Amino acid sequence: MLAVLCLAPVLLWALAQPLSARFATPASTLKSLANMAALVGTAAFAVALVLGSRLRVAEWLFAGLDRMYRAHRSLGLVAVTLVVLHALLLALSQALRTGVSAWTLFTPGAGWRVFVGVVALAGLLAGLALTLFARMRHETFVLVHKSVGIVFLVAGVHVFAVLGTKASSRLFTVYLAVLTGLALAAFARRSLLGRLLVRRHRYRVEGVNRLAEDAVEIVLAREGDGLRFRPGQFVFVPSRSSAARPTRSRSPRRRARRRCGCW
Repeated sequence: MLAVLCLAPVLLWALAQPLSARFATPASTLKSLANMAALVGTAAFAVALVLGSRLRVAEWLFAGLDRMYRAHRSLGLVAVTLVVLHALLLALSQALRTGVSAWTLFTPGAGWRVFVGVVALAGLLAGLALTLFARMRHETFVLVHKSVGIVFLVAGVHVFAVLGTKASSRLFTVYLAVLTGLALAAFARRSLLGRLLVRRHRYRVEGVNRLAEDAVEIVLAREGDGLRFRPGQFVFVPSRSSAARPTRSRSPRRRARRRCGCW
């Protein structure tokens, strides 16, 4: 299913115009390969955003949130790799066709439609570098991860501002628009409107018992309706008091109320 979603744009792109003209010269071949990389990368980026929103139907399809997140991470790496490849191939194609330095494509002189894509690429690489190599708190990691949705929005502006094949294929345009819309809706639901649209269950910390040096048991009492769970599941636990009243206390109870995490 993931392969079909990500490769469908390439099929629609191939059917929109004759392939003979697209691979007639080295410059046109490089441009066509760049476009194919961009299409698969954009689709993978969109599907990764949908999976990252933790929809129940996606969790059911993958038979578990852990498998779904592994697919989410893999799609993210595929998207970054193909988007970088798209930029490099397109720059080489431009250099072969016009004789101008390939790096001019990454400057504002290339036009705002192209430069918006350069901005999105820079944001994507920065987010990836921070995620993979920077040591950060969990809250900072979540904030960086949420910013990727903004990067996708900027990339979407680039995709639809540069007409290309979309001008000659309505079906191709509609497919990209639907995939982009679903990704942005999933991002908005989880990251921007999560406090309003994502249901939460309130609990109160009743006790904190240190069982070992690196193991703590936290006793929770529900306030309202509780969770229905099965053994082996985990839960995202944010603290309401983390930003309101910081404290220097070293007690386990205070630390448990202050920190956020996934249990």
